[in-house]
This record gives sequence, C-alpha cells and structure tokens, in this order.
Amino acid sequence: MSAQDCDIVGLVVGCIDDRDKGPATKTMSACPKLQSDAAEFREILALLREEDQPHPTNLTQRTLARLEQERLRNLASTPPPATSGWPAWVPSTWRFADLLVGGAIMAIAVIVAFPSVNRAWTSYREAACRQTLATLGMSLNQYANQHGGKYPDAGSHGYAGAYFVNLRENGFLPEDFRTRCGSHDGRSYLSAADMESLRSIDPAEFRRQARRLGGCYSYTLGHVDAAGRHRAPERAMGDGAPLLADNPPAGGVGNSDNHKSHHRPVGGQNVLRVGGDVRFQVERRHGEDDIYTNRHNRVGAGVDPADSVLAPGDARP
Repeated sequence: MSAQDCDIVGLVVGCIDDRDKGPATKTMSACPKLQSDAAEFREILALLREEDQPHPTNLTQRTLARLEQERLRNLASTPPPATSGWPAWVPSTWRFADLLVGGAIMAIAVIVAFPSVNRAWTSYREAACRQTLATLGMSLNQYANQHGGKYPDAGSHGYAGAYFVNLRENGFLPEDFRTRCGSHDGRSYLSAADMESLRSIDPAEFRRQARRLGGCYSYTLGHVDAAGRHRAPERAMGDGAPLLADNPPAGGVGNSDNHKSHHRPVGGQNVLRVGGDVRFQVERRHGEDDIYTNRHNRVGAGVDPADSVLAPGDARP
C-alpha cells in the first residue's frame, strides 16, 4: 500500500493527523478512483459495525486449554524412540571383564602398529641424517673451493670436531645449524677461541664439548705422510673417499648405533663421500679399509692418502 492510500484510509477512518487531512482531502477530490475506493471502504466499515457482537467469555483461557489437549493427544500418539536393548554404557556399569577385553584390544593394536611406527621413525631418522650430511658436504666443498681443494684440517686444532667450528666461523654454515640428525638442540656451540681456552683450563670439559661439536658424525682425520707430517684431507683422495659418516658404535665393534632398530639389529651408517654422494651402507668398510680405523687398526690419522679414517668430534688425529 502506498503512502497516498494510507492517507485516504486514515481520512475515512478518522485517524489521520490534522496536518495531513487537508492534502488527503484535496487529493481524493481530484481523483474519481480514490473517491470510489473511499466509498466502498465506508460501506465495508458500516457492515462491520452492524455485525459487531460482544466477544465470548473466557475465550483466551478456553483456546489455551484446547491447544494443550491437542499437544497431549499428539504426544500420546507418537511412538517411543527405538532402543538397542543394551544398558547405558557409563563408567559405573563397567565390569572387570570389560576392562580386560578393552585392554586386550588395545594391546593387540599396539603390537600390530608398533613395528610400522618403528620403521617409520627409523626411516625418518635415516633421511634426517642424510640431509644433514648432504648440507655438510656442500659446505665442505665450498670451503675446499676457497682453500686449494683442501678440507678443514682437524690436525691443526687437535680434535675432529674443529671442522664444524671452522665451517661456521668462516660463514659456510648458519649459526643455527646442528650436527645431530633429527635433533632440536637449541644450545649454542663454543667458538674456536673458547675451545682453545677450555683445553688448558678443563681438559675433561674440552673433550665433552669437542664431541658435542661433532654431534652424530665422524670427520676424516687426514693422513700422515712419509716424512711424518700430518696432512689435511683433500679432493685428491677421489670422489668415492669417505669424508663424514655416522659415529662408530660405542663399543668400537660393528656398525653405528645411530640406526639400529628392531627390524635392523645390525644397524648401519650414512656415509658422505668427497663427491657429495650420501649413501646408507650396512658395512663399515670402504673397499678393503675400515672407515673408522686406520691400517694399524687404530683411531687416528691414516697411514697414506687412501687410508681415510672417520672419528667422533673429540678424537685426535
């Protein structure tokens, strides 16, 4: 309904404001259709007034009572919800036998799932170690590019973990890089100067920090030449020569402890070679040589350039 129609209805009913009465009367006088609608509206109002009768008594209360009767009738005719026939499963109804059955099911699930979880964790750890070794390999070769094909010399510092300090302090590795595969160790490493001071102050702590610098990996100790002089490892050893690998076993015999598991009890080690290749191998030999001892069966520098010996961070060349 338009505003004009509302004004005409208000004029007929007698509820229009005085200020609007004049314009509405003028508008209706100028429009025959509005005059006709107004006349029809007055006739309807007259009929309503003639048929107007008093309301029945208690109409509201009787209407509400009727609605309540209908609600109860509908509720009675609605079927109850279907039930399983089993009692409600609440903690107070658990029996000892129920707990045993539940525990047995969980135990079976763990037995079935554990080997898969163990294999997945082992694979993740191997992959994390390979990635760390690959990053170290790139950094070592960048170092060699700037030092005439020679890698960091553990012999000049007296401990194998010095290679890592050398790479960090020369900008070949970021400060947050860690030598522990799959580790979130947030502790900082000591600098080369701090390590030199610690060597004379506290030899035991020096060795512990040196081993921590090496982390999970063993670095090549170089070799001793015919004149008895220690030589740093270099690219001339050949692309296949071992440069870094997982640490040797704690007992000194067998493969690295880093990757022993239920499905691989003999373990094995990731080995980084001079050419940058990282491989997992289940033996600790490179050709005829043990990668963790020299040809005199000792942990120390090799007896010639082909005798590459990898040792933990605290090892002396």
